[in-house]
Amino acid sequence: MMTAVDGPIEVGTCFSDYQEYTGYFTKGTSEDWYYALGGCTRNAEFSAECVDVDTHAVVQVEVEWSLKDVYNWDEGKSVKIGGVVVEDATLGRLHAVGLAQEYSVGGTRTDSFEVRLPKNENPVCPGEDTRRGVTAPAPAR
Repeated sequence: MMTAVDGPIEVGTCFSDYQEYTGYFTKGTSEDWYYALGGCTRNAEFSAECVDVDTHAVVQVEVEWSLKDVYNWDEGKSVKIGGVVVEDATLGRLHAVGLAQEYSVGGTRTDSFEVRLPKNENPVCPGEDTRRGVTAPAPAR
């Protein structure tokens, strides 16, 4: 949920949000992920806190990115590799006879950075304005 900050940002103002997306990569998004996984669940959990308002509003942001999937073969799906159509059912037969294995895939990465905003700017920020004593909600999963 994106909300506009009502009034100037002050030290201690906090925001948080969680967003999840389940879908497929395209060759245009990432050819590597397109061929490696096809589809998966991706999410981002982020928080921001204003830590200084001397000459600028200094906001520290932390984002945790996660990805998860089960590497398997789904009936009716296929992919074209080097001009050859490879059916998931064909690869699934390799699993059925013990020559291939399904497995879980997942990973997490955290990025932290700082944003400097003009002191009187009212940006659109994720989450809930905590200046009124309301604690930003924990991400719903």
